[in-house]
Amino acid sequence: MSRQTKRKLRQLKQSIYIVCEGTNTERIYFERIAQENDVFEKYAITVYPSEEDQIKASKKEGESIKTDAVNLVKLAKQEIKNYDEVWAVFDKDGYTKHEKAFDDAQKHGIKLGFSSIAFEHWILLHYEQNRTDFHKSQNVIDYLKDSGYFTAYSKKANIPIYDKLKDLTKTAIENAAWLRREMANNLAACDDKIYELNPYTTVDELVIKLLGLNQVTYGYIKESLRISDFSITVNDVHRHCGITLSVCIVNHGKCSYLVNKLCDHFYLKDEAQNTFQLVIDTPIIIEPSLTQDIALELEIFSATGKLRLHFSPEPNKILIIALHNITDIMSD
Repeated sequence: MSRQTKRKLRQLKQSIYIVCEGTNTERIYFERIAQENDVFEKYAITVYPSEEDQIKASKKEGESIKTDAVNLVKLAKQEIKNYDEVWAVFDKDGYTKHEKAFDDAQKHGIKLGFSSIAFEHWILLHYEQNRTDFHKSQNVIDYLKDSGYFTAYSKKANIPIYDKLKDLTKTAIENAAWLRREMANNLAACDDKIYELNPYTTVDELVIKLLGLNQVTYGYIKESLRISDFSITVNDVHRHCGITLSVCIVNHGKCSYLVNKLCDHFYLKDEAQNTFQLVIDTPIIIEPSLTQDIALELEIFSATGKLRLHFSPEPNKILIIALHNITDIMSD
């Protein structure tokens, strides 16, 4: 695609510039996402270093593609005036100057898709919840292969990474939210310097942006969790003609909130991603600044494994609360 054509597209769509560490894995992943019909119709995306960028650099004596974190942010900074949004995608593996990269990015409004220890941990989250502090990217790659998740994976090969992972993207986003919840205390202990953590990722934030998927907040039973204008606490899960969830809702907004009998914004999911509708006996209106305890009920006959409560009070935002294993609940 010529520069003139790219410029015209950027005038019609929101333009996004993504600079990536390395010349294969991340670049190939985001170039393929950019080709998705819904993404292409909405965004004009440029990913660096493209194959064209690499060819040009190889023909110039003494010039090479520099994709370390500091140089990526420097490249991104040069494009801020040419695009609506600029991202730098890099990981922690084998690099030490992340503090400067993060500081420069924040100073100039550059968004970061960061992974620790490596981008491969984002790939691993498509398959499982994992908070192992791998020492380098090859350790994650070995785990992906040994587990049978992605046996053909290679940093050097030109393989269709996104095509392999596409159907698991929502799982990866949920697991990335889970990982951030798991690492919350560690993050606080290092003054919110995410580049000091292992593992960690924010790649999901860019993927959510491009694919228009739901932002996920993750928590646990008995925690007070805020999403939009509401705080939600699941205080108990017990058997009572099926399963009953004792839930406390605080309405922080300026409008009344209706919980109708079918509980449209609440539902359960099990380990196999089956969805179950929750109900209450009587509709309840929660006025602004008030707190209300409600009992969400469900008769479950086919749920398997771990249960999670989903609460989605508005489009594109979901709160997920991890509950008990269904076997444990039914044996209480």
